[in-house]
Amino acid sequence: MYWKDYQGDDTKLWKHEWSKHGTCISTLDPKCYTGFAPQSDVVDYFRTAVAVFMQLPSYEWLLEADIAPGNDKVYDLTDIQDALQAKHGQPVTLRCRNSQLQEIWYHFDVQGSVQEGTFIATPPDGTKGNCPRRGIKYLPKSSSAGPNPTTTRGHGTPEPTQPGSPFSGRGHLMVNVDGHNKGCIISDGTWYTKGTCATFQAREKEGEVALSSRKGKCSLASHDSYLKCWHSIKESIGLGSHGDRLTAHGNTTFWASNIPQGFKKAKVSSIKESVNDVDVQLVWQSV
Repeated sequence: MYWKDYQGDDTKLWKHEWSKHGTCISTLDPKCYTGFAPQSDVVDYFRTAVAVFMQLPSYEWLLEADIAPGNDKVYDLTDIQDALQAKHGQPVTLRCRNSQLQEIWYHFDVQGSVQEGTFIATPPDGTKGNCPRRGIKYLPKSSSAGPNPTTTRGHGTPEPTQPGSPFSGRGHLMVNVDGHNKGCIISDGTWYTKGTCATFQAREKEGEVALSSRKGKCSLASHDSYLKCWHSIKESIGLGSHGDRLTAHGNTTFWASNIPQGFKKAKVSSIKESVNDVDVQLVWQSV
């Protein structure tokens, strides 16, 4: 869903990426894992790569700096670099083909383990960019010469394969804090800032939303008001919608005790339990 091949052969792309870069994880001693099972390193490699990607909404960062795709626009290298560096915290590597922006490379050091550590922005390890200083074209995907480099958009959320109404069919629940994406809801109903977003099934009727994940139906628990999805839940209670926002008893604001870091999770509640709780909104993203 998030790591697509521009020629449509996803399996070939994933095989290539694993064979070329997977040694970052596959050479770890099994004792680095708790309860190691064969192929755990493969799962961790792809999970980590996608998790990092989802924290790098390049398109939105450029747009905030008034750098938008267009057939009749050109940009200076320093303008693109400055816009991305302001968000990432370090210079990035820009790659062009025929003066057309094609790739953005972000560079990190890892604090802690590769599987669960913190990725810290770092400068490029050498000069690798090849874009001209001026006259860089940032073409819309439909008009770009050559294959489409990606099928994802800002925050790693997938382009819908079909137009869909909010809370209808399949989709993700993205978590917004102060208008900015901070991860998503996973299949048990908790908030994750890294990892793969759960795909939910939703149906809206008369303002009420029936929501379920692979773990089961989702509901607000009666005793603690946390959003939970589990096989023992019989029906969705307290959930509704306002546009593309999920509501709890008619309110578009949910709360969490903190913004989860790394691969930790946070519970999302319809009740504010502390003055330090974080206000969040759950935004439907059709897939």
